[in-house]
Formats: sequence, structure tokens, C-alpha cells
Amino acid sequence: MPRLRLLSQYLGWFALFALLLFGIVNIHAIWAKVSLWLGGHNEAHVQAEQVREAIPPDDRIVIPALDLDAPMRFPGSYLEEDLLKELQRGVAYLPGTALPGATGTSFITGHSSQLLWEAGAYKSIFATIGSLATGDDIIVYRNGNAYVYIVTKQEIVSPNDTHVLSSQPQEKQLALLTCWPIGTIAKRLIVYAELDEQRSVIQIVDDEALEPSEPPPTTLPQIR
Repeated sequence: MPRLRLLSQYLGWFALFALLLFGIVNIHAIWAKVSLWLGGHNEAHVQAEQVREAIPPDDRIVIPALDLDAPMRFPGSYLEEDLLKELQRGVAYLPGTALPGATGTSFITGHSSQLLWEAGAYKSIFATIGSLATGDDIIVYRNGNAYVYIVTKQEIVSPNDTHVLSSQPQEKQLALLTCWPIGTIAKRLIVYAELDEQRSVIQIVDDEALEPSEPPPTTLPQIR
């Protein structure tokens, strides 16, 4: 019995240490979750005039329900090193997928729990996208245009489940992608949204800007 009690104590201390270490390594993601919980879910929907007035000079993604506003980067290739470099500066479009505003699925990825010691100010930018509800707005600003998307569904897939990349619907669709659960690369969380053309603001029409410059990707990125 004394040995069992001692073993139980050791296991308890080990579990506490592991939990503490997990919290320290993923402090940015945990704080993002806590902040959203304290602030509540904003269900306001943007109007076309609000979208027009808010068009920024750079490419950005805005999610009012999460109070999320971040630069949107366009990597030169699908190589992991290129994606990680751009993810230090915001969220990243996945080269080879449909571009925002075009027919098909435009994939945008962001960190949910990048390691504490890694560079960048956006280590947990997508930590809270799992809290998005059907009907929430996502606004993508690109090249002076504003594309308003409405959240339709979520799914959690295996890293090897590449059908999500090869399936290109005829609708104009957006997909937010991040690793899941927080602190792991075990699965991928995808939030889908469809373009609301009535509230989108298209001021600059450039058909070439809607054509991907890379072939479609065949693997999901390994990004925390």
C-alpha cells in the first residue's frame, strides 16, 4: 500500500507538470479562448455600406464575431517553409486553391497554437475559429475589393483526408483551415463559408487576379 500511494503521488505530480507545461507552451491559444469567452460572441452582421467604408489599403481578413482582424499573406509557393514565413505576418492563402471571389474553394490557413518560442505575432490567430456559428460573417479584403462570406458549416478531418482540396464546388466558397485540437497537429479543423455577393463590394475587376498561379495542392499543411 505505501508503494501504491507513493506511485499515485508521483503520477499526480507528473500529470500536474504535464498540464502546466502544456499551458505554458500554448499560452497564446489559451488566452485567445479565454478572451473570446469573456468578451462573448458578437452576432452583428455587417452591411454593404459598412464594408465599403472599411476597405483597407492592404489585403486582410476580418471576422466580427471573433473580433479578429489580420493581414492576409500570399506565399510564393506551397512549400512549408514559405507558408511558415508568411504565417509570421498574418494568415496565409493556400497557393493553388481558388482565390477569394472566384468560383471554387479558397483556402486560408492560420496558426491555432504555434510554439511559444517561434517568431511571429499571429501564433494563435485561428485558435477560436471553432466558435464560429452558421450565419457568422467573414470578410476578405483583397486588391481593393471586399468579399463577404457567410459561415455554413465546420468539419474536422484527418491530415491525410485530401478530398477537401480536390473537391471544387461550383459555388464561391471560403475555407478557414487550422490544426486541431489546440496544441497538436493530429487533425484539421475547417470552417466553410459561402460568398454573399449582395453585400460584397467589387470595385476593381481583374479576371487574371482570380486565376491561381500554382497547381492545386495535394496535401494538407502541417502547421500548428
